[in-house]
Amino acid sequence: MTRYVVVLFLVTLCFYGAICALWLLGQHAAYYEFLRALGVQPWQQPFLDLRGALSWGECHRRGIDVLATNPCDPLNRLLNYTPLLLVLPLHAADSVVGGLVQDTAFLIAVPLVLRPRSLEELALAIIACLSTVTIYALERANLDVLIFFLLALTGLLSARGRIGRVIAYAVYSLGGALKIYPFALLIIVAREAPRIALALGALFIVLIAFFFAYYWSDFTIIASLLPPIAMDASDIYSAYRFDNFSAYLLPMWLAAWSSHPAAGPLLFLALVAGPGAFSLWLAHRIRSITTGTDWDHRIFHFALIGSIVLTGCFFAQSNMTYRVVFALFLIPGLVELRNRADHGWLKRLFSVAVWLTLWCMWREMFGSWLEKLLATVDHSAPGGASVRLPAVAFFAVREFVWWFLVSVMLAIVLAFVLASPLGQAANAAIHQHFKYVRKCRVPISRAS
Repeated sequence: MTRYVVVLFLVTLCFYGAICALWLLGQHAAYYEFLRALGVQPWQQPFLDLRGALSWGECHRRGIDVLATNPCDPLNRLLNYTPLLLVLPLHAADSVVGGLVQDTAFLIAVPLVLRPRSLEELALAIIACLSTVTIYALERANLDVLIFFLLALTGLLSARGRIGRVIAYAVYSLGGALKIYPFALLIIVAREAPRIALALGALFIVLIAFFFAYYWSDFTIIASLLPPIAMDASDIYSAYRFDNFSAYLLPMWLAAWSSHPAAGPLLFLALVAGPGAFSLWLAHRIRSITTGTDWDHRIFHFALIGSIVLTGCFFAQSNMTYRVVFALFLIPGLVELRNRADHGWLKRLFSVAVWLTLWCMWREMFGSWLEKLLATVDHSAPGGASVRLPAVAFFAVREFVWWFLVSVMLAIVLAFVLASPLGQAANAAIHQHFKYVRKCRVPISRAS
């Protein structure tokens, strides 16, 4: 452990300890004011999300159907994670102790994930650790904080050989059983020898299929309870307030703004095609500055985890901003890729990716400042409507930033797949097939 890691640990501990002290000492007004200044909208008490997650099991044990009502939760939030949470032997009142334990584990893990090696990396790490999304996730004590801690452990397990990697796959499965999206991390089995990777992949597919089949009726109801990803004309000039991220927000905004239903799908296809081609090109550039063994290293392992989680969630659903906390896994990998880049423009590309990642982690604060500024303007006055343009521009910039970052993260995932033993075996098989086809092709002139 370097002195920079120690400094990072002390800074984060003091910062979050001070926030905790404000609440424990009864300075609730100061607590609310400080968090709101940073773009965080706290509830009446800390650890709201963990309270909701634990309330489901409490009401379930009372014989209450938490897919219909939930009097154990102050907001009557229905079950929207997996039914496995119903077996947790805890109560909503345990969220205080559980939140403190969960957040403390996170604060211990983060310095070991970021592990700065220079003053520059220390500064980047501090900016990330004290960001709005990190504060938001810890203040809510969302289960993403627990998932982050579990995934941080896999960085240590993966370096322990095949047994450690198998345990890491089990951790991904456990995380998926709690919140679904960690199942995507099982793509990392591609790092194994092809036969082992295929066997493990088949095993996990069967287990996941059994899991969904067993809880199918519950998942059907949960899916119907999830809020739809939608935007109408009334949201056009207030889109900067959206505290979530998704691949579908910008296309839906364009469709609502233009009143042309085809505009959204066309923009979505363009956004997928353009960044997709860029990702494939960048993946080959990443492969040229990395080796197959690099993906076993902690830095690239964490970058891969962050890339898979955020890219998968970006395309799968609408995500609350606190999920950007997984970008903490990404930052050391982007810095390492920048340091290894063999061209100046490639170095600049990864540098931009680092700073845009940090911007996304602080975006809620900038958005709240913009909202306060626009609230001071009389929209009914002549020229008042023009102040909406900064709001629209802010939203559009935010969305294009996300598409750029997702294309970089997708490139990292593709570079891993291409460099993995399974990817190389598949590539060799494809080349062998086309070579055989060309060899067996009979020229038309000769056939005649």
